[in-house]
Amino acid sequence: MMTDDELYAGFTKEQAETYLREAVDAYGEETVRASENHLRQMGKPDFEQLKAEQKDIAQTLTAMTHLDPASDDVQRQIARHYANIRAFWGPTVGAGDEANAYKGLAQLYADDPRYSGGQSEANPDYVSFLQKAMNYFANTQLK
Repeated sequence: MMTDDELYAGFTKEQAETYLREAVDAYGEETVRASENHLRQMGKPDFEQLKAEQKDIAQTLTAMTHLDPASDDVQRQIARHYANIRAFWGPTVGAGDEANAYKGLAQLYADDPRYSGGQSEANPDYVSFLQKAMNYFANTQLK
């Protein structure tokens, strides 16, 4: 099982504590712990693969911001994004209300630039594009 240091690698101790506290405040300790436990059980190699895939998806979507967020090509990437996010969350987080959970994440990306992974700096249209594409996916695929 991964340690806290491995789970929060890349963040300072203060950043990790801040993100954890914010998540617990927003979603409850039980939900956050369930997600952390899911990731810990995944193991470090699979966790690193999950993070690498997340980075690839973000780069691909950044290059697609000139397209219609509802287009088939974009929605295929959003489906990858959703599957990746579900893998981070684990099976219980958002269960039963997947559409609203995913739309909530889209809103978080729009409200807090810390969660856009630096992509908004690379392309100022990214966050708005991503939010529209995620909302479209949630409304059409997760109802």
